[in-house]
Amino acid sequence: MSGGATLRIASGEAMGMFILSGEIDLHTAPQIADIPVTSTGRGTKLTLDVADVTFIDSIGIWALVNLSRLLDGGQLIIANPSSEVRRTLDLVDLSDAAGIVINR
Repeated sequence: MSGGATLRIASGEAMGMFILSGEIDLHTAPQIADIPVTSTGRGTKLTLDVADVTFIDSIGIWALVNLSRLLDGGQLIIANPSSEVRRTLDLVDLSDAAGIVINR
């Protein structure tokens, strides 16, 4: 939302899980591309816990879609979106994008 937005990305307890907190916008979205994709293809799952993400804009959505494309047939699971983030994801019908699953 502002030039001072921050996004923190931490590895979760499980392999292929990352915990995000802060805002995903024009200034922080490039960090999404830094999330390591260690395997690809069918059966691959990468989970992003976004419970502590307070804001996401269209650039953030674009970053998530690009990350899902890197999985090359795998699944990007977006877990625990807040009501604010869920509203944005629903607005753009992100759950209809191939390879993206939104766990509410």
